[in-house]
Amino acid sequence: MPHSPSLAIWMGFARGTAARPKLTYVSEFDATTVSAYTSDNRKNEAPVCQSGSVHDPEGIATDRFGNLYAAVGFSGFRGYGIATFAPSCGKAGPTFNEDLGLPEDPAVDGRTLYLTNLDNGSLPVTVLVYNIDAGSQPVGELTDPSAGEGLGVAVNSHHDLFWSTTNALTGHGQVIEFRKGRLPGRVLKATFMNSGFPGGVLFDKSDNLLFVVQASAPAIYIFAPPYDAPPASTISLKASAVYCTLSVDQRQIFCLDYSNGSVDAYAYPKGTYLYSYTSGIESSEDPIGIAVQ
Repeated sequence: MPHSPSLAIWMGFARGTAARPKLTYVSEFDATTVSAYTSDNRKNEAPVCQSGSVHDPEGIATDRFGNLYAAVGFSGFRGYGIATFAPSCGKAGPTFNEDLGLPEDPAVDGRTLYLTNLDNGSLPVTVLVYNIDAGSQPVGELTDPSAGEGLGVAVNSHHDLFWSTTNALTGHGQVIEFRKGRLPGRVLKATFMNSGFPGGVLFDKSDNLLFVVQASAPAIYIFAPPYDAPPASTISLKASAVYCTLSVDQRQIFCLDYSNGSVDAYAYPKGTYLYSYTSGIESSEDPIGIAVQ
């Protein structure tokens, strides 16, 4: 298993506020790198760089400094967890361990890092909690008895953690809220819509909750705070995606379409389809994760 991060590695991990290029990262489960594209890629240009080497990459996220976090298997088959990379496909940073072998999606909140497991066998599925400055092992975990499989995690501006899961009894999607990242969880009944298998979650600058649903009519359901009412609006997607991400200016939302091997861009919040790009993305490689630097 990877060792705890060394001081030398931490010094290479970006913590400054210098301007970074607008990039969109894409992960494919059967690839060995995470690719980065110019975010407004209307000309279908190839990736500008790659981060890796990794195996089985799934959900990805970035922090406010531009560092990349990817739920992966570590190169050399040294276990599973979160790999990190400095901005713009920079050097590898610290790693964070996950012992179950099914890391699915990370989220970053300051110096706190979260990782949902897809499954946990016969045990309740969990969200692992890490202190970024305290080494590679989790310092806690969150769970809820209603959760079956864990798909996505995201944090709003109040430091509340939101977890998209299947319901253990019905298999349909739901979102669970943990105030300030602490137990107990609260199932958001408005998100329990019997509408299909869940994808990821994310927030816009107004703290609206965006819940991706993989269904025969794939969509993003948008819930206004405090997330107790039915969706305020819906964005219909061209095809199914597990994860979506907002552009830096939040005028576009990008979804990784795994059926067609494309990044599909929509106007936000209207949801009008704008364009797609496919260069370097293969549907046979199981494209899944997407995040913006």
